Amino acid sequence: MKCFTRWNIPFFLLTSACLWTCVAAGDTPIGQTPAANAAAAPPDGITISDGLFRDLRLRRFTLLLETTSDWTEIWMLSDTPVATSLREVLAGRDAPELGITDSGIHKRSYDKTYVKAAYDLFVEGKPARVIVRGTKGAIGQTTLTLEATVHACSRSFREEKAEFTIPPESLAGGEPCDFSKPVSEPRVLTFYYPWYGAPDGPEKRTLHWNEGYTNKPRLGRFSSRAAAAIDAHLAWMRQASIDTMIVSWWGPGSYEDVTLRDYLLPRLSGGPIRLTLYLEAADNAAVLREHLSYIHDTYTGRPCFLRNKGRPVLFVYGRVNTTISLDTYRKVFEELRGQGKDFFYVADTFDGRYLEVFDGLHTYNPVGMALKDLSGIALTYQSAWLSCRKRGKLFVATALPGYDDSHLIPPRRPALVLPRDNGATYRSTWEQCLASHAPWVAITTFNEWHEGSEIEPSVEYGEEYLKITAEYARVLRSAQTKKPPR
Repeated sequence: MKCFTRWNIPFFLLTSACLWTCVAAGDTPIGQTPAANAAAAPPDGITISDGLFRDLRLRRFTLLLETTSDWTEIWMLSDTPVATSLREVLAGRDAPELGITDSGIHKRSYDKTYVKAAYDLFVEGKPARVIVRGTKGAIGQTTLTLEATVHACSRSFREEKAEFTIPPESLAGGEPCDFSKPVSEPRVLTFYYPWYGAPDGPEKRTLHWNEGYTNKPRLGRFSSRAAAAIDAHLAWMRQASIDTMIVSWWGPGSYEDVTLRDYLLPRLSGGPIRLTLYLEAADNAAVLREHLSYIHDTYTGRPCFLRNKGRPVLFVYGRVNTTISLDTYRKVFEELRGQGKDFFYVADTFDGRYLEVFDGLHTYNPVGMALKDLSGIALTYQSAWLSCRKRGKLFVATALPGYDDSHLIPPRRPALVLPRDNGATYRSTWEQCLASHAPWVAITTFNEWHEGSEIEPSVEYGEEYLKITAEYARVLRSAQTKKPPR
């Protein structure tokens, strides 16, 4: 079972009477109030034609975020796409437990260290207005400053929730940006779990099925080592136009490792499907070094192992970030690189600082965002894509058919349920992946039955989710060369 980060993406309907202070050269300050600029409603949804195929005309501004609070999050809404992307930390790098993402700053609880960060604010077209929603801890003050060629804007607030509008005149000008050239060919990936066991399988015992599952597999309680199950899975992936498996991996000699090495790999040989691994755990630098060296020596020489820019791809789950610091990652990666053991690393986080060490970002499970605001995922994905794209790095967007961990044994409390809604949830998350312009889309999951996130055929849904996957996979690939008919 996966443990996931419940992303705290701020999205509040606020009414506080806050002002931007706008100062033009030689002008006196003027204010913009919410009364004159009523809050815009969130977008009704992202359509494929509007999101994926639109020629982006982006302009870049500098946004400064300063705070003495222990945390601050900023969210922006507009009638055209806008996104923030961390550029650099200007002050307070030594603040305790500092975490800076593309949407805010977090520190140790009640820490008052002054932190200042510069963000790129990307704006498409000429929006009528951009509404800023800010939240912060109970202590300290937060200040936002939009640097502009004519009308600079600044706003400070001490309250825990604030809302204000950037005046249109402050969004005149800006630096044109061209991000039209993709950093990678399109790819459809899916998280895959080789951890199931059955009495009639080679392992002769039940594994994982007694821990509870939401829907019923068409194959029954299969063994991940059974040739018939593996062949069925590969055939279904081909049917769904999935080209890559991200295989859950828990260390040398683990059940998952043996299943992959001795049972799955031989049946992948010569086929079109590629695989990479999902590094699930590493307790310290020595274990991380051992795991990466083993993966490189055991798997990356196989023709089916996924490569990007000539380097074998490896995804790293967010759990590892809780035990391995960014500095430790850097040192271990550099050490192994010196031994000729290099990877194209993709981290499970939205924290832009990881792009200093990793080659790309992804999120395993967007269920927290989806439960908060399903239609708002695209805004987070667009921001992450921009953060990666401006650095020449890769962003992998994640589609989710639904989620239900209420059947786990023992139970998880509180249980989370994101209904599938007859495929609407899956279509919505896919379309928001496409709207983000990410060249790779990962599906959570192919066969994580415990949490009800699988697209593998089930008694309840048949092959419905394979068909939806194939539909959107074709759109993703065709978008690189042509636009849809009008």
